[in-house]
Amino acid sequence: SISTIASAIGALLVIIIVIIVPANRIKSIFVFIGLIFFVMLYVAVRVLKPERLVDPEAFDTVLLYIRNLETPSSVFLPSTWALDGLKAALNGSIVESMFHVGIAASCAAFAVMLIILLADALYFTGYSKTQSAPIRLLKYANMKTPWFLKPLSGPVRAFAVKEIRTFHRDQTQWTQIFLICALVFIYLYNFKVLPLDKAPIEKVVLQNILSFLNMGLAVLVLSAITARFAYPAVSIERNAFWVVKSGPISLKTFLWVKFFIYFVPMLIMTEVLIIATNLMLNVTPLMMWLSTITVFCMVPGVVAMGIGFGAAYPDFKSENPAQAVTGFGGLLFMMLCVCFIGVVVILEAGPVYALFTSGYRNRAISTVEWIWFIGAFSAVFALCIAAIFVPMKYGEKNLRKQFT
Repeated sequence: SISTIASAIGALLVIIIVIIVPANRIKSIFVFIGLIFFVMLYVAVRVLKPERLVDPEAFDTVLLYIRNLETPSSVFLPSTWALDGLKAALNGSIVESMFHVGIAASCAAFAVMLIILLADALYFTGYSKTQSAPIRLLKYANMKTPWFLKPLSGPVRAFAVKEIRTFHRDQTQWTQIFLICALVFIYLYNFKVLPLDKAPIEKVVLQNILSFLNMGLAVLVLSAITARFAYPAVSIERNAFWVVKSGPISLKTFLWVKFFIYFVPMLIMTEVLIIATNLMLNVTPLMMWLSTITVFCMVPGVVAMGIGFGAAYPDFKSENPAQAVTGFGGLLFMMLCVCFIGVVVILEAGPVYALFTSGYRNRAISTVEWIWFIGAFSAVFALCIAAIFVPMKYGEKNLRKQFT
């Protein structure tokens, strides 16, 4: 009876929605609503602080709460009728059990009769509306050339506008922004609720250690986002890539336009993560400037590796951009990103520790240490420059070979 009532209510809701919502947008609207609910659920679960369930100090309180927890019930719910009927049958009261079962069965019969009547009146109208062709959830008017693209030459500017417009038109691309926003929120919230006061390490030292390690973590998150958006940038051209090949711009310009389209938002997002977490941790000015500048140098390298390896190992047959990164090129890209991040962190670990302790303990820095600092940071800068130009050159070379 309960399943019958639920099915009838579901069918009734579908018929009403088909009548009210434009049928040619119903799929897009439901996908959008489902994504929003997933993001809300994802954020809500984190805000509830599930880590408190494993906190020994709060464990007794959690058990007491679960013990006293009662599911709200009502005498008008079918579940209540089913439970009362089952309890009465177990207690031997057959008449009372049949009474509750009869109420549930009559409710189910009424729901079925109601849905038949409504379907007879509304089904054909909704069915006729579903025969129209689907359209996008959001319509975009003719996009004007942004002011920051106007200094570019005509062909390059037109291609850059085309990239932005294509991203907006593809619902599988721009809807992922909501997931990224949820990821950024959870990332920042995790730093906000860190129990720094309970750690055995001195708080000011722990804050700066976490800030330094946060550089690698933030760039690692950037690598995952780059794999989703920047790496498939060449593969999403699919069978229309011959248009780009025969266009008035070179493959080198083609790749660099894609690089800058993704570089700017990636840089803004990563810098927001670093600066916001540093403010939450209340780090020293040295660590604030060091982490901000280091991330500024690392972001273009990660984005360039995504574009370069995506061009070197394109998958023009993939139906979804997320499929392009599952091949050999995507694996190589992620491995090199991890190595790149690890080398930068290792090169900076010693100098950063020495700089922090010298300021914390009011100790003078020797000449040898200054030489060490300059050498380490110069190596990091050279590595970041190489991470930009080497993958882009490699991607251009391999992409040219495939069409010669």
